[in-house]
Amino acid sequence: TPLPGVVIIPGNIAYLNQFFSVILKVSNVAPGYANLEVRDLRAEIVLPGGRDTVYGTGDDPLRPARTGAPPVDDPAIKPIRTAGPDGQPGTADDLDVLAPQQSGDAEYLVEGRREGVHVVDLKITGTLHGLPGGPVPVEGRAQGVVEVRNPTFALTFNHPATVSAGEEYDLLVTLTNVSSTPANFAAFVMASRAA
Repeated sequence: TPLPGVVIIPGNIAYLNQFFSVILKVSNVAPGYANLEVRDLRAEIVLPGGRDTVYGTGDDPLRPARTGAPPVDDPAIKPIRTAGPDGQPGTADDLDVLAPQQSGDAEYLVEGRREGVHVVDLKITGTLHGLPGGPVPVEGRAQGVVEVRNPTFALTFNHPATVSAGEEYDLLVTLTNVSSTPANFAAFVMASRAA
């Protein structure tokens, strides 16, 4: 039994060596009156291999984001869950059962390692319950495409020549894209530290 899914990559654009989200949405499209639940849904992300066509080597264009201390790869296999009683997805009460007309999701963090357009593939598996013959395995696939760009920037800082301790002043920063690659949603964030 096929199980449909949709891949969402916000913006469909990522930047070199930055993390981006890959969100899988899966729905139980059975009619609301049916007694058909999909349980134990899992998704496995399959990222493209590099020039050597072997996944997990240094030339891969995409890889799981490494987060935490020490850094750990985002897992390839994740449960697909729907919001629990609190109505908020991503909390401890989320459910791994999709009733008719319900949707669930799984989210991955991925790092863009090579410029270009890359395909992200997701394999979906689960078990359909409620049929007269008993539980039936279900599976599906979903794909998304992301473009990884490598813009370069020049920063120009303008500030007073002299500043006294404890005195507030304006610091102006000009961010210029000096590459031929468009840089959508670029932002400059500066954190201040007390001396």
